[in-house]
Amino acid sequence: DKDGNPESFNIIARDITERKQAEAALLESQQFNATLLEHAPHAAMVINPDTSVKYVNPAWEKLNGWTLAEIIGTKPPYPWWPDQLKEIFMNGFKDAMKQGSGKSEIICQKKNGEIYWIDMNWVSVRNNGKLLYLIINSVDITERIKSQEALRESESKYRSIFESANDIIILMDREGKIIDLNNKVKEIAGYEKEEFIGRKLSELTNIMSRSSLAVVVKNFSKRFAGVNVPPYDIEMYKKNGELINFEINAVPLKINEKITGDVAILRDITHQKRSMLAIKESEEKFSKAFRSSPEIIAITTIKEGKYIEVNDSYVLRTGYSREELIGNTTTAVHIWANEEDRVKMSRMLEERGKVYNEEFDFRMKSGEIRTWLISLEPITIGGEPCLIGVSLDITERKRMEKALRESEEKFAAAFHSSPDMMVIISLQSGKFIEVNETYVRFTGYSHDELIGHTMDEFNLWVNKKDLGRIILLIKKQGRFRHEELQFRTKSGGILTWLCSADIINVGGQSCILAVATDITQRRQTEKALRESEEKFAAAFHSSPNMIIITDVQRNRYLELNDTYANTIGYTREELMSCELDEIPMWANPGELKEMTHLLQTHGKVRNMEYSFRKKTGEMLQWLCSAEMVTIGGRECMLAVATDITERKKFQEALRESEEKFSKAFHASPFSISISRLGDGKFIEVNETFLRDKGYTRKEIIGRSSKEFSIWADDDEAKEFMKTLKEQGRIHNVVIKFHTKAGDIRTGLVSAETININNEPYMLVVNNDITQQKQAEEQLRLLSSVTRQVSDAIVIADPSFNITFINHAAQGLFGYSAEEIAGKSLYLLNDKPPSEKNVQEILKTTSSGKTWKGLVIKKRKDGSTFFCDCRVSPMYDEKGTLCSYIDVQRDVTKQKEVETKLQEHKKLIDSILATMPEGVLVIDGKDRVILANKALHKIFHLNNRSLKNKLLNDIFPPDQFFHLHKKVKGGENGDNILEFRYQTPNTEKIVTCVVVKMDGDRKLLSFTDISKEREKEEKLYLTDRLASIGEMAAGIAHELNNPLTGILALSQLLMKNNIPEECKEDLECIQSEAKRATAIVKNVLLFARNKTGESGQSSVNETVKDILKLREYEERISNVTVVTNLEENLPDIPVDKWQLQQVFLNLISNAEAAIKETSRPGIITIATQRVNNHINIMFSDNGCGIKKQIMPRIFDPFFTTKEIGKGTGLGLSICYSLIVKHGGKISVKSQVNEGTTFTIRMPVVL
Repeated sequence: DKDGNPESFNIIARDITERKQAEAALLESQQFNATLLEHAPHAAMVINPDTSVKYVNPAWEKLNGWTLAEIIGTKPPYPWWPDQLKEIFMNGFKDAMKQGSGKSEIICQKKNGEIYWIDMNWVSVRNNGKLLYLIINSVDITERIKSQEALRESESKYRSIFESANDIIILMDREGKIIDLNNKVKEIAGYEKEEFIGRKLSELTNIMSRSSLAVVVKNFSKRFAGVNVPPYDIEMYKKNGELINFEINAVPLKINEKITGDVAILRDITHQKRSMLAIKESEEKFSKAFRSSPEIIAITTIKEGKYIEVNDSYVLRTGYSREELIGNTTTAVHIWANEEDRVKMSRMLEERGKVYNEEFDFRMKSGEIRTWLISLEPITIGGEPCLIGVSLDITERKRMEKALRESEEKFAAAFHSSPDMMVIISLQSGKFIEVNETYVRFTGYSHDELIGHTMDEFNLWVNKKDLGRIILLIKKQGRFRHEELQFRTKSGGILTWLCSADIINVGGQSCILAVATDITQRRQTEKALRESEEKFAAAFHSSPNMIIITDVQRNRYLELNDTYANTIGYTREELMSCELDEIPMWANPGELKEMTHLLQTHGKVRNMEYSFRKKTGEMLQWLCSAEMVTIGGRECMLAVATDITERKKFQEALRESEEKFSKAFHASPFSISISRLGDGKFIEVNETFLRDKGYTRKEIIGRSSKEFSIWADDDEAKEFMKTLKEQGRIHNVVIKFHTKAGDIRTGLVSAETININNEPYMLVVNNDITQQKQAEEQLRLLSSVTRQVSDAIVIADPSFNITFINHAAQGLFGYSAEEIAGKSLYLLNDKPPSEKNVQEILKTTSSGKTWKGLVIKKRKDGSTFFCDCRVSPMYDEKGTLCSYIDVQRDVTKQKEVETKLQEHKKLIDSILATMPEGVLVIDGKDRVILANKALHKIFHLNNRSLKNKLLNDIFPPDQFFHLHKKVKGGENGDNILEFRYQTPNTEKIVTCVVVKMDGDRKLLSFTDISKEREKEEKLYLTDRLASIGEMAAGIAHELNNPLTGILALSQLLMKNNIPEECKEDLECIQSEAKRATAIVKNVLLFARNKTGESGQSSVNETVKDILKLREYEERISNVTVVTNLEENLPDIPVDKWQLQQVFLNLISNAEAAIKETSRPGIITIATQRVNNHINIMFSDNGCGIKKQIMPRIFDPFFTTKEIGKGTGLGLSICYSLIVKHGGKISVKSQVNEGTTFTIRMPVVL
């Protein structure tokens, strides 16, 4: 006022509510981040812009061993960097500071020096582009790295064992699909691994027989049903169709006690099977032979002499049945007649190891003693040493021998020394009783072979009618005399015998004594003589040679043929009527003396040339042979002569001609041959012929050109022969012919027919012009090529001076042949070649090779261009370098196109590398042409190139059926496909667009839309939670009314005088009603995302209250609860009702997990204080949580229970309540072993 006293105040107010809220929110965020870092399970570090350490959390301290005080302010190189990597880490750290974020796996060193691996993620925090600090989060992955290394080593060992196994090993999944097999399948069965991999067992119809395949599939199903299947055999076809046998030994493949596949080992037992079959067949044959053998056979043990097996002959001879013998010993059945014999036999076995053809007496069941000839051999049966005995009953023979010995002394000498054959045969049985050596010699059978056998057994009778006739004579007359009979020897020969026989008595038995003389030779001689005389007479008189027979003593002709009479000019009567020396035939008496001397000395004369005089006085030359013979007891001479007069004249003339012709024939440089015109057989060829054709004289003489296929063209040969026969000669015709080596050569041939011994022959002269023709052809071809080729051809001398250029070179460089001749080859280059380049050309060409290079050339007008040059050396016939040939091709346009293509490829590669979409280009056969990095990243494929791989190998058809269907569909219908792809850690949602390119190629574009779908799902959940929030308000209102009534009435009743038991029930009703009220409240809190009433509660008391509530349920579910509660725990800042809801949810989930197993359940609840926190652990031995769903268990509405049995809100509410009160909740689980939830809550200080 006017007095200066305050009359009023002006108050100016500013609304700072939003600022305060922002400050509070910032403070809360800072506190939250600090708490988050402080309690984070992973190691965290904050780096200042100057690279000094600002902060590390407790997890970092625990991991590395340094404290925050020790490490704060430290700059690079940091002490946890290993010394040998500090320089590398320093460069990488500088890059990390510049980058916005990144990730890397590196090696670090703890304070104690221990080396470990971390997975490091870093992100920079900036304000208006300025770096504030760098946050680094690290996770210890040492165990994972070690596990990966151990896994690689294990896989390497497994693969080594797998591939080096001697048997085929096959891995299959649960569906019977073949995942892998070793290379042994190629070695044993001839198949490639790829023919099996990806196929199911039921698809192997072309590899296994129907029956074997059915057995394999059946046993596969049994193993997955838990049935133990022993090894079994199957048949399989090799790649070449051969059938082989395998033994399969298979076991199920288990992972965590769950069958995930099958391992089958296939052992080739084909050889074993065949051996067993052969043994079986051999045993069947032996068994049949053993039982049906007429010899007496038994098998006994050596140790006890017990019968193991006997044949039918043994049973028949001894009189014992098989049942009486098998299992009994030889001593038990008293088979040995004398114990001394048994001992003797045992001693023989010990000394010799076997017994051969020894005579022993044995007692039959009837008591009769019989003599057997026995042989014993040791054998092993079933691992036990045994004896096999083969016996022959010789009792009858022994008796007969005894009887025969009685009479043998009387006539043995005569019988055995007789030159005639003598035999004694039983009249009753027809068996031989005795034969002499003469009979043995003529028949060829031994004495032992014949005795005891009949003639019919040896098929001795040639004519069975003779046998019948002789039997009638014996029966009627009791004997026969001088009968000619034919018999067959052991070798099959037929002999004629003159036989006589009488009936005699030997040892009281009627026998036949037969005597025979072999007249075979006599009969054959007589027959041969008749035939010889007939043949001689015919040959004698019809022979073209002169033949005479003279009586040496009488000096006269006995016989002469017409040829002799006609040749000499005398008549037969004239010659036969006089003595030999009355006709002066010998032109030279000395030759007569020579012939007489030879006959007297050697008894014969062979092929001697003598001169004779005809009746007319003409001189003849004969080739004579003579021999002394005896005819009718007289000494005679048989002489044969051939008139060779004309031949001698011809030979003389021919010798003269041949001397001249032979010299010219063999010295000729041309190939000359002489062959018969009729059959073409060569009679002579010269050395040039043999050299040209490649044959030896021995090979060619006497054979025709047709036999050697000398003519290259059969039609040409026929025309040649036709012309020669018609005209008699051919001159200079070009003919192609084969050599022995198969080469075709060209000859200039002339031929002429000649006459030799009145027979037409042809004389052929051949001049080999093959090389001349080849040279002409090469010259013509080279000339044509050099004129017509489009490449420039330049020929230079050894000094590289140009000697020739073709038309293409003239057009390419602009020079004429005259302008460029003699100039240096380097004139055509843009720049002279360096000395190094010249030396490189000389080095390459001096070794006979072609130098190749890309050279810039220059035309006459000065323009340049790229040339592909090829310089080759050229040598003369002496091997001396004479020229260089430079073939040049203008490749300028090609180089320009290649440059553009390279630029275009780099552009495409850059685009593909930066595209977020995965790109895959395939051809018409679904083979990969191109794939970018984004495709590998989306589908977690390894970094190996996918080029030329099949689409089936990347996306198996059984898993990606719709993708393959879309690719096959081409342009038909929608070309966009959305599908899910399971990676090792999560499931991705991928869209694929299929676009048809040029030709039959297709482009597949893949986009990972998992994050978009996740955002859509979160938005949907947000909307759903909003709806639940609105619904929860209505539910809370409806539930709170009756709950209020229950609480009020229960309180009124408790004030009344009621029994204590009822009071306890009412207290329970009141407590549970309050808890229900709290649950409704918590639902509202969760839906509205607001914290509830603040409060404190005791952890142990809350646990006990919940266990009382669940006591009945746990008892009937056979669940045992074990508690380990630390005493005197402080309270935690959580409302009791909310804490009860968390504990009840966790215990209920544990009970549900236990119910899914068949074993008794155990729930363990433990509490403990750790510094300023309390840990509450809930453990069970239930079914556990699968690894793939672990990340989603706290998501709202996520549940694995059946519809109607779970809402998916339980664990989500638990998580929300614990986190909002400053706590943490974590879980560890092992499938089929159990789960542990751990809650970490701060205490009230």
